[in-house]
Amino acid sequence: MKAPAAPPPPGRTGVGAGHGRDALFFADDGFTAQITDSSPIGLDQLRPAAQTAGLVERLTTTVHDTRHGTRSTALHGRRGRR
Repeated sequence: MKAPAAPPPPGRTGVGAGHGRDALFFADDGFTAQITDSSPIGLDQLRPAAQTAGLVERLTTTVHDTRHGTRSTALHGRRGRR
């Protein structure tokens, strides 16, 4: 009889994530990570690192700027306004 699979680790959320180094660490440990920052520049720099590490599907970024609303960007290419 096969042992039951362990439940997946819970997700992590980061606010003010900058370049997303912490999110990469958690994703590499098996967590999913949803991170938010007011600047898209740092979050966009996360994309190549996540692709190289094979972690794109575990990370979702959100650019939140209270002056212009919220724009969600998943690392695997989906972009859109909420």
